[in-house]
Amino acid sequence: MATFYDLSETAQILFMAAQFIATCMGICMVPMVYPKRRWLPKLILPIGFLISGGMLAIFSANIRVQKQNLPMPAVTKWASELPIWISILLLVAIFGYMVFLLVRERLYRKSTITRFSIKEGLDSLSSGLCFYEPSGRIILSNNCMQELCHKLVGRDLQNAALFWQLLQQGETNHVSKKPGVSLNGVCLRQGDTPAYRLPDGTVWSFAMEQLGSICQLTAADTTQIHELTTRLEQENQQLEQFNQRLRDYGEKADALTRAKERLEIKVKVHGMLGQALLATRRCLQDEGISTDEAMSLWHHSVAVLHKEAVQETEKPLEALKKAAAATGITLELKGEIPEEAKVRQLFLQAAAESLTNAISHAKAKTLYVDFAEDPYAYRVSIYNDGLLPTGPVREGGGLSALRKNVERIGGQLEIKSVPQFILTVTIGKGGDRDV
Repeated sequence: MATFYDLSETAQILFMAAQFIATCMGICMVPMVYPKRRWLPKLILPIGFLISGGMLAIFSANIRVQKQNLPMPAVTKWASELPIWISILLLVAIFGYMVFLLVRERLYRKSTITRFSIKEGLDSLSSGLCFYEPSGRIILSNNCMQELCHKLVGRDLQNAALFWQLLQQGETNHVSKKPGVSLNGVCLRQGDTPAYRLPDGTVWSFAMEQLGSICQLTAADTTQIHELTTRLEQENQQLEQFNQRLRDYGEKADALTRAKERLEIKVKVHGMLGQALLATRRCLQDEGISTDEAMSLWHHSVAVLHKEAVQETEKPLEALKKAAAATGITLELKGEIPEEAKVRQLFLQAAAESLTNAISHAKAKTLYVDFAEDPYAYRVSIYNDGLLPTGPVREGGGLSALRKNVERIGGQLEIKSVPQFILTVTIGKGGDRDV
């Protein structure tokens, strides 16, 4: 049968290398096997280690004896003359058992919580975590906390208590030894909950908690929260500015209201005085006409000026008809007046202003007021049978005030002078109105 001596020199070297590997694996697996409670691996592993180491020593001695022509010990000669298949079988058995132990250990670690699994679990966290003693000696720290420490202070985490003190005080400025690479962290908040912005733009918040005799240091990525907080602060500043403008507007609201009331009274007095003057002129020109209507208009105008009759005592349409009768103008109404109070008020205001202008400028005898309505807007067209305009109509105080009131609620006022004077007011339907 073939023995170790019958192998070629290359085969002998490969066989001895395999024995050396088996011996090294046995040594490395001692810390893995002996802490366990199982007794069989503790027995088989040293036997295999001794067999592979013994074969390696014997075969090495045989090679040295052959090269130097030295006498061979009896034990060495007996082992060397054993069939080579026995040595190979022992070597394969040793390798197989070691591989079996490695596979079983791997499965054990996957299915059982061990010290290594706890460390792997902590390293997989996206947040930083470190447990240390009050003296600063680290008990357990994950990779995230190590990276944060290196980015902030430029070195590995060795003293956790000192690192926490630096975080609280904001003293983390450090420049890396690499040229052009700065590891300074921007301190956003100090104290018990410090926060820092790293060079990559992320924001991290730190906190420390005392757990008995152990300290726990945590770090959380609060980049999104910081961005939302910053945006909220900006929006609060904008709201504060808006509120300030509202307060300023509130302070001026009374003055604006009084100015608006004065303007409305001026427009009302302007129309009433114009109608009173026209009625008076008609009475002076025609002695047969009664002066009661003219005097009534003057009494009402004086009462308004003395704030004794600010509110209208008559409906606007009745007042318009009465003013037309007092001035000798025939009022022709066509169509239906809109039911919406503010639109009706503006349309009658336009008719009253046109009545005054028809008498004083056009010497008219009849005033035509046509009301119209479509699905989208109300419309009134006002014209007369008096003299045709000789040029473009210039808006005085009455027409200017009327245009402002119309445009204030989104309406349109149009004046045509060719071929005749026509005043048209259009107001859209829907929406809130404030005349």
